Amino acid sequence: LNRKGTRLYVANEAGYLNEIDLPSGTELPRIPLAGGGFGVGVTPDDVEAYVSMPAEGLVQVFRLQNRRLKWTINVGGEPRRLAFSQRGKIGAIANMAGYLTFVR
Repeated sequence: LNRKGTRLYVANEAGYLNEIDLPSGTELPRIPLAGGGFGVGVTPDDVEAYVSMPAEGLVQVFRLQNRRLKWTINVGGEPRRLAFSQRGKIGAIANMAGYLTFVR
């Protein structure tokens, strides 16, 4: 969810990111991913969404304002859950391969 609780982001294993406007219940056009999505983390400032793709060992970062890919991070292993520090300066990506990746 974004901070206001008006947008829901869902990583889909079929290879896209869903964005749902909660007040209206409207699903916006799907955002394609490089593989099957698992986890989504939205930065505390609501500017970016990080999406993990375990089978590919990747995390893709999307700018939410224009819904476009900003960059792809190859973390290897099987990235799953994502979280951010309270100020959003540091992101943590949990990996099923037994390690964490930190992003600044």
